[in-house]
Amino acid sequence: MVQRKDLFEGTRPARLGIDGETEMPILYYKDACAYFYFTADAEAVQKRLPSDNPHVIKVSPTRCMVALATYNYIHASVGSYGETVMVAICTQDKVPKGPLPLIRQARDAHFGTFVFRCPVTTQWAMDGGRIMWNYPKFISDMTFTSNGRYFECRLSSEGKRIFDLRAPKRGRLSRDTKPQRCFLAQGDKLVQAPIPAYGICETAVLPRDAAVTVYPVHPMSDDWLAIKPSKRPLMVQHFNGHMAALGAASVIEEGIRPYDGHRFVNDGRDGEHHVIYGGVEYKMHTVHQKEITITRV
Repeated sequence: MVQRKDLFEGTRPARLGIDGETEMPILYYKDACAYFYFTADAEAVQKRLPSDNPHVIKVSPTRCMVALATYNYIHASVGSYGETVMVAICTQDKVPKGPLPLIRQARDAHFGTFVFRCPVTTQWAMDGGRIMWNYPKFISDMTFTSNGRYFECRLSSEGKRIFDLRAPKRGRLSRDTKPQRCFLAQGDKLVQAPIPAYGICETAVLPRDAAVTVYPVHPMSDDWLAIKPSKRPLMVQHFNGHMAALGAASVIEEGIRPYDGHRFVNDGRDGEHHVIYGGVEYKMHTVHQKEITITRV
């Protein structure tokens, strides 16, 4: 378990990542984020994984758990940017025990998420994520809206809408201190990226006012529809004041199948990163990681 006061202890002075300029680990001092948990076709999801070792977690003989998550990184050691991910919830090198102990399994060292898609709003976040971890990133535009009731994200890329996400700000309140763990395909290797994290979480089960709108005109939304997700999320978690640290990846398996996670071409431009608070819209722009400008729109 991670305590807030210990999360960044000993992380500075930093060392440089393999890109030669990013200070490691990357520190996320404050972000707002939401997780949307769905069921999906277990066979379709398992086939998309580049190895038989990460096992999907089934909630029935034919359905497993997947998620969409969206992050508004407000203050980080690499500036400010937006990110949305599509993941499979799984265990590595250990057969899961079924749906009932899911929360307990989430604290197991074998538990994690395999990242299928990961759009971001800055060129640095895309290039750095690909070079150092092989995150399947591409440039996109994101507008985050936060008010007293909802946290929302509108995601698009190259003029095409992908998802609209709305998380209610309500539910059981808890302190979440469990570390996150991402599985990624890196050539013929499966790697894991550890992410110690801390946040205050609101968890809503079967929330009627949560909304996920999918626009089937983009490869990411088409990938999502191909795994036959449930129409509504089973659970939504909203975090405000979330903190995390992203360290170097380590190899956990070799000889995996090829994974085509980088089929998107980018022309070198940053995406648009906007936030709306209290009905006022701001444009966030990061110049070379740490130089952030905020402009009222």
